[in-house]
Amino acid sequence: MASTEKNNLLSKLRPYIIITSAYIAILLILLIIFDNFIMPAVISSGERVRVPYLIGKNINKAQQELERLNLKWRIVKETYSDKYPSGTVISQMPSANLSVKTSRPILLTLSKGQEKISVPYLLGSDIRSARLALAQRGLELGDIAYEFSDAYPKDIISKQSVSAGMLIPYGSKVDVFISKGPESQNVVPMLIGYSFEEVKSVIEQSGFVLGLVQYRVSETYLPNTVIDQSPKAGEMAQPGTEISITVSK
Repeated sequence: MASTEKNNLLSKLRPYIIITSAYIAILLILLIIFDNFIMPAVISSGERVRVPYLIGKNINKAQQELERLNLKWRIVKETYSDKYPSGTVISQMPSANLSVKTSRPILLTLSKGQEKISVPYLLGSDIRSARLALAQRGLELGDIAYEFSDAYPKDIISKQSVSAGMLIPYGSKVDVFISKGPESQNVVPMLIGYSFEEVKSVIEQSGFVLGLVQYRVSETYLPNTVIDQSPKAGEMAQPGTEISITVSK
């Protein structure tokens, strides 16, 4: 009795089993056809063209050439360049003259132009400090000229060719002027060898003032003779500057 019921149930399910099996078989056949025939045809379809040479061309012109050939493109990077101006193609992938499918994108790198650097403030610095400050920013010290200056002491930078804060290309040079001190300067006279009585007159006649007087034993000079001075003879100094002397005893 149980066997009869089981056979009846299988008889009722057999049409559904057949239909389901046929459906699965059809899906498998369609999948095989799609994978082996349709997809390869799609992948292999598409016109093949030669990639144009784009390096050195403005991005707008490069875009026009690519679109004329039905090629897609994408900017993947922008970088500074001393050779190419801003907005110019500096590299491409694939390279020029390679044959590619129109579906393949051309990857472009664009120039951002020369890197710009902010000029440091150099006024009031000595030449060594200025050279270092420029080098730290990728700039160079250019020509050095000299001028009289009432505002800056001798051997100090009094002018710079590019104002502080201005942006200039990386590696540029900045010229400077070095102060020679005030223009109204006198030459410091030679005082060594003069007697103490004579030296005050010599100092005043040269436009200076006698400063500190010190005494020191000397085996070379007679007593009461000037054996050292500051500033040194031949240096330039403003009128009224004190000149200190050392006198033998």
